[in-house]
Amino acid sequence: MYTFNCKALVLAFLALDVISVVQAGIYVLKPASGSVCHGGQECTISWLEDGDSPLLPAIGVVTVGLYTGEMQLVQSIPAVNVAEAQSVTFTPIPEAGPNSKKYYIALTSTSTEVNGTSYVGYSPFFELDGMSGSFDSPLDSATSSVPIPSSLTETSASLSIGVISTRTIGTLSTSIPPLPTISISSVSVSVSATSSGFSTSTSLRPTSSAPSGSQSADASSGSSTSTSGNSNAAGRAQTADIPLPVAIGFLSLFVFFTAL
Repeated sequence: MYTFNCKALVLAFLALDVISVVQAGIYVLKPASGSVCHGGQECTISWLEDGDSPLLPAIGVVTVGLYTGEMQLVQSIPAVNVAEAQSVTFTPIPEAGPNSKKYYIALTSTSTEVNGTSYVGYSPFFELDGMSGSFDSPLDSATSSVPIPSSLTETSASLSIGVISTRTIGTLSTSIPPLPTISISSVSVSVSATSSGFSTSTSLRPTSSAPSGSQSADASSGSSTSTSGNSNAAGRAQTADIPLPVAIGFLSLFVFFTAL
């Protein structure tokens, strides 16, 4: 039968908490683990992006605080946009807490959430000396909230919107040159008949309109069709210029009667 060790269980939860801090998008460089800041003197907080989501532009404006224990606020620190700045300086208030090695910094995003809660980046534990306060008696003036300047929120909004630009290189023409038009002005039909067969010749004389001189010359050359029933047919063809419908009708009648 197994027994559970309460201390081991607590250590396991702490290990999970450390893993979640390591995977955060903000990696706090200062204060480093084991470093010391002094009450009444400037202390620098610096960070960079560790490459994990969320990235610094998404995190944007964060509220900053000096904490101990389970997110017990010791001192409020002015907000900052982590996408634009890489550090901020604050002065620990000596009366805000005691000398201790259990202080840490928390940066809480005002716009990004993870699993339904605001994203928070943490620093390692560091030491504060020169302090004269107590964790049991928080200092109201130190823990009061610090208003977020409107300049920070406006900058954060402009970064999140972004701009998409397009560039056009060169031009593409979709115009099609005009096609030549051809009209038939007249049709010439030549017919010659003998006792042994018949011979017909049809000549089309077109007129054309084209964009260039060469096309006009090609179109004006016309086309010619001929039908010969007997290469030895006698007689000379008589040629007449008649309209196209009349010529077709005449040819139909001629073919009909010669077939009888």
